Amino acid sequence: MAGFLLLMFGDRRYAISRSAAGTAPIRAEARTAIVVPICNENVPRVFAGVRATYESLSRTGDLGHFDFFVLSDSSNPDARVAEIDAWLTTCRAVDGFGRLFYRWRKHRIKKKSGNIADFCRRWGKNYRYMVVLDADSVMTGECLTTLVRLMEANPRAGIIQTAPLTVNHETLYARLQQFGSRVYGPLFGAGLHFWQLGESYYWDTMQSFASPPSSAIVPSAGCRAAALCPRNPVP
Repeated sequence: MAGFLLLMFGDRRYAISRSAAGTAPIRAEARTAIVVPICNENVPRVFAGVRATYESLSRTGDLGHFDFFVLSDSSNPDARVAEIDAWLTTCRAVDGFGRLFYRWRKHRIKKKSGNIADFCRRWGKNYRYMVVLDADSVMTGECLTTLVRLMEANPRAGIIQTAPLTVNHETLYARLQQFGSRVYGPLFGAGLHFWQLGESYYWDTMQSFASPPSSAIVPSAGCRAAALCPRNPVP
C-alpha cells in the first residue's frame, strides 16, 4: 500500500536520486572500480556485457574516472583460455588496455565473496568507489556516472542499491518472472524505500554501487571485504 501511494502521488522528497546534479563534474580523486566476478560463465555473454557497458561509459566523456576488472574464479581450463582470448579481443576493440583488466585467481577461497575480498585487499586502496556487476549485468554509462555523483553528494552513504530489472529472457518461466518484475517491481521497491529510507538490507543480487572505505559491509579503510554468501541478505 505504501509503495502504491508513493508512486500514485509522486512524493520523492526523501529519494537519494534528488541529491546530485546530473551534469556536475566528477572530481579526479573519485576513482571507481567496476568489478565483474565470474566463475565458469558463458564467456561471450560476459564480455559482450562488459563491452556494452564500457562503450556506453566512454560516450559520457567520463571514462577516465573508471577502471574495469573481470575477476575470474573459473576452474575449467577451456573457459580460462576463452576468457583470456575474449579479454584481449575486447581490449583491442575498445582500446581498453590499461583500463580493462583480467585476473584469474589461483586459490579460489570463499567463492564470490572471497573473489571480491581479494580484489579489495590488492587494489581497493586505489579507488574511492566500487561497482559490483554480475556476469550477466549491463549498465549504462549515464547510470554509472549518476551513481558516482550520488555517492559524492552523500558521503555518509555506504551502499546505493536498487531492484534488478530483467530483460531479454526467452523461456516461459523466465518471461513470467520478467513480466512480474516489470509489473510489481517498482511498487515493491517504492514500498521498501518508504519504510526503510536510508536503513536497509544489503542484497547481493541487488547491489548496484558500493563505497569500499565507508560501507557497513566493507568497514575499514583499504577496502577489506567481509566473507558474505552470494544471494544472502545482510541486515
